Amino acid sequence: MRDLGSRGAFVLTQRSKAVGMKTNLYFLVEEGQIRVEAVVRHQKPGRGLGLQFTAVRPEDRRHLALLMKRLRSFNSLSKSRRDEYNREAPLQ
Repeated sequence: MRDLGSRGAFVLTQRSKAVGMKTNLYFLVEEGQIRVEAVVRHQKPGRGLGLQFTAVRPEDRRHLALLMKRLRSFNSLSKSRRDEYNREAPLQ
């Protein structure tokens, strides 16, 4: 996955699907299994598919929310580490 949000994702894949096609997405993460139904909203041939989630079961919605919270905290931590490094490292 390249981008993930509560309403959709961009999935890196060589496979193509027509815009408007329905698909199912299943993935297992630390927070638990997440299963969603989605529709293809756009594609980049050879790169991936932009999917809009159309149905997420309540228990999977909870896992998705926890995953996104973890990823946001990871991104914030990574940014603060980059900022700290940039303050300490002199420009050449």
